[in-house]
Amino acid sequence: MDVVSAGQRAGPERRLGDAEARPIGRPKRRFLVIAMACVLLAAATAVSLVLATSGAPPDQTSGRVVEVTLSPSRPAGAAVLAADAAVIRRRVGLLGLQHLQVAVAGQDVLLTGPEPSQGQLAFLTKSGVLMFRPVLLVAPQAGTSAGTGFYGDAAEVSTATMKLFGKLACEPGPNPGKVDGSWMASVGYTPAQEQYDDSASQIVSCDAAGTKYALGPAVVEGTQLTGVQVSPQQGSTQWVVNLTLDGAAARAFGALTTNQYNTYYAAAGSNHNDLALDSTAIVLDGNVQEAPETAGAITSGQVTLSGPQPDGFTKAAAQNLAELLESGSLPASVQISNITNVAGSPSQTSSSQ
Repeated sequence: MDVVSAGQRAGPERRLGDAEARPIGRPKRRFLVIAMACVLLAAATAVSLVLATSGAPPDQTSGRVVEVTLSPSRPAGAAVLAADAAVIRRRVGLLGLQHLQVAVAGQDVLLTGPEPSQGQLAFLTKSGVLMFRPVLLVAPQAGTSAGTGFYGDAAEVSTATMKLFGKLACEPGPNPGKVDGSWMASVGYTPAQEQYDDSASQIVSCDAAGTKYALGPAVVEGTQLTGVQVSPQQGSTQWVVNLTLDGAAARAFGALTTNQYNTYYAAAGSNHNDLALDSTAIVLDGNVQEAPETAGAITSGQVTLSGPQPDGFTKAAAQNLAELLESGSLPASVQISNITNVAGSPSQTSSSQ
């Protein structure tokens, strides 16, 4: 089985952007080879976007019965709204919210029943769009030891994407597991347009360390997963998420990693440009979760995601990520536009978000 790992080294993990910018030296190389399988880093921080509500009784301490209005970020037809409702209904089932009803009403999706917790609402409304994209350019956060210039190959970047890369303003997130999403406004990306979810186009993005990226078109999408399983990691107390790619995704990912390994891996230990180009970004809803180096061709279609080291994923964290991926992405992203108390529940107050 090919392994996507957040690194199996003692001590804190260093990102590509933290490698020293000097002509001679070895950039930090994050990979692990198991049984001659390549190591590719996982969506290490993706689980921070889904709070640990899985497998626990629903957190509905308010006792209120509410109607939550979910409005699409852009106009959506009846078929798309019905598909959204179906995905949200699956997530409701995963959370064990048996009494929460999901229905399409006009241009919105309505949730009616006992009030979900904030964490549960975050899980239910998460877009959940997963993509694997090749790294074309990377620029470390200003102020780090490697925070000058960028690495990769500008010739591979379109003129339009290069302009966006120049405008892109990345800031470190509030913690190592959360990306500061304010970067989207700096390049004109909006939830209504969802430019970052265009799988056929180059995009720009940021990670939780404030590193800038220019990324190629997606080679794997979350819709191409045919299996998602959680299991304990051998010889560890950590847990992992095992993914099975469909035939098209397995071939595309195999071709990408084979080319990366054959072209860039040999020199990646001393050349920052090759290290950048030997990397693949794991992107969730437009944000780079990790951008690991490829240490060999991954052709089996079996990929294991492990969490940020040294702690990795707990069982609950792995389950949450697996459930998000298993439930599928929302065809149209939604946001909470209103929460209204249903007559007869303990509180008669209403709130809008």
